[in-house]
Amino acid sequence: MEPYVYPKGPVIGYGFDINGYFEVVFYEGMNVTDSQINEIYNVISKRASEVSIKEAPVVFGKSDFIQDEVSGYDSYYRPIIGAIKVTGETGACGTIGYAAQTGSGTKGYVTVQHLGTYVGYDMYQPTSDAAGSVSKISGHYADACFVPYSNVAAKIHVGSGVTKNVNSYVSSAPSNSWSGWGVYMSGTTSGVKSGNVVGFQNLTDGQMTYINMVKANYISQPGDSGAPVYRVIPTTNEYRLVGVHKGTFYSSRWFSPNSGVISDLGVTPLTA
Repeated sequence: MEPYVYPKGPVIGYGFDINGYFEVVFYEGMNVTDSQINEIYNVISKRASEVSIKEAPVVFGKSDFIQDEVSGYDSYYRPIIGAIKVTGETGACGTIGYAAQTGSGTKGYVTVQHLGTYVGYDMYQPTSDAAGSVSKISGHYADACFVPYSNVAAKIHVGSGVTKNVNSYVSSAPSNSWSGWGVYMSGTTSGVKSGNVVGFQNLTDGQMTYINMVKANYISQPGDSGAPVYRVIPTTNEYRLVGVHKGTFYSSRWFSPNSGVISDLGVTPLTA
């Protein structure tokens, strides 16, 4: 697919959908010819035949680039936890994902890289209280950054001042087995919203191509970028982190899986 991916070509998203088809999303600002569509379909069909799939159902669509979601909330927390407002030095606001630490034991927290845009970028929580500076930014497997900060806790906010311990996290890469998972997103604008994982794809925001971003159908709004995405295990009431919310693309919500955060930043979530 690489020759067809933006900016070389018109493709800005592609991957598996829970309904059993392969989805290809074209950038709506570029013209796509029938011959290009046929070429892409033939590439997918060839790959499918190599893994013994006789006919590969493919759905084509058009969209703008993924819309990142950054805006308001105003609760002050120390120690810093997940699912609370964070403000960047430029005034842009988002949500803290979760407390994390490096392999050497340096503690801090994770939020989206499209908020903490470069190493040294200052953060505040909620709006004017210093909350560290970005030390690591992500590559192609996550939209995330790491901010060293010693006063953090393995908790997430789930609305109305209620917090929950982070008990565990998923570290494996997205796979078809994720399809149908019930997940929650706790964002500073939307609060807690539930949905399901419906696929995973590679996609681009026009500047960066992201690998294995996860597609879900919960609701989100501006200000939710960076929010923790998690599961609640019914039998144990365990809160299990799955990833970090990125934004909206092609009428769906997308998040970076923990595997991408771990790979790009070299940090792992703190657990209680």
